[in-house]
Amino acid sequence: MDGRIRWATPVSPERWFDAERLERSRAYHRPLVRAATVRLLSQALLLLVVAVVLGALIEPDDSGWRDAVVAGVLVALAWWLPKLAVDSWMEFHHEPRFDGSTLPIERFVASSLVSTLGVVLVAALAGPTFGALVNATPWWPVIVSFGLGAIAISTGPAVARAAHRAAPLDAPTEADLQLVAEAAGVSRIAWGRLDASIERGLNAVSFGGARSFGGARSRRRRSHRREPLVLCSEELLAADPDLRDFVVAHEIAHLRRRHHAVALTASLAGTAAEVMGLWIIDRMVFTPLGRGVEDPRHWPLATAVLAVIALPVGLLEAWVSRRHERQADLDAASIVGPPRLADLRSMHEHDRSDLDPGAMARLLAHHPPPAERLLLAERSAARRRRSGG
Repeated sequence: MDGRIRWATPVSPERWFDAERLERSRAYHRPLVRAATVRLLSQALLLLVVAVVLGALIEPDDSGWRDAVVAGVLVALAWWLPKLAVDSWMEFHHEPRFDGSTLPIERFVASSLVSTLGVVLVAALAGPTFGALVNATPWWPVIVSFGLGAIAISTGPAVARAAHRAAPLDAPTEADLQLVAEAAGVSRIAWGRLDASIERGLNAVSFGGARSFGGARSRRRRSHRREPLVLCSEELLAADPDLRDFVVAHEIAHLRRRHHAVALTASLAGTAAEVMGLWIIDRMVFTPLGRGVEDPRHWPLATAVLAVIALPVGLLEAWVSRRHERQADLDAASIVGPPRLADLRSMHEHDRSDLDPGAMARLLAHHPPPAERLLLAERSAARRRRSGG
């Protein structure tokens, strides 16, 4: 495989996409950016309101577990409800404008109610637990960091798999994809099909350690070993075989280079940095005020501090992800050959990628811009021709 990693390469999207397609992409993505901005401002305003309410409800130096429950739930709802409102706007107003598929309203309402109930229950438990932990030991930042890390490691693959509702592939398709895996030097992969009702587009996803759920090959073995898992959308499985194999090889490259482990490590380090940042604010701001971060009245401000710290952490994680995506594109081109540029361009248009992202969108994106990926594919094809491949 090509071991070189390309850095970001500035390239104009006008080289690959005409004015009409670029304008349609901007019309779809710019409102999403504005909606995200409104969501953040709404969350900040609601946290301010919650801070005032908690200041009026909770007596200084006299907060108990009931106050912690109330504070935890109010803070969680202040963060959750604006997100739910934006999701509703996107599902029932924005997506239909662009012929996007939407969930039935009863399914969306049921899912939203279940999610909101889950948020309330978790917050009601987490509030008193966090307050008791801070009161019990000065090592609470270490314990919280390890606890959140353990939850991410133990539940991440299972939650992701359940969210994608994977189903087994048919035997001929699985055999074709297994040939791609063997060309990449990977002998054992569990394959699956993404649920078409919730996952559309010419895409595939991979997980580094999910438990195999079936498939023709694993059903014969009745194996329960943890295997790398690659899930393909219905549209990708029905696409041109060359494009399908390239996308699958891209996911296999992530598995082969252990990008999932690197991303998880970066995420855990980011979580630890956020918790340590909160500890510093606790020592410098909250404690001099009389009580530390264990005081529920301080939790709205603590949440805002975590959000601010999360921004540079998110920028770093996004940079790592884009670097992985470039490397996976290079590796996929060396495994099965670069895709036809027309197919790759059509895939980005079909999947509604942001063809002309703004500066902040580029920094926060976990994938390079489509124009950059097309340029990388073009250079891979030229290099392959020069080498006689």
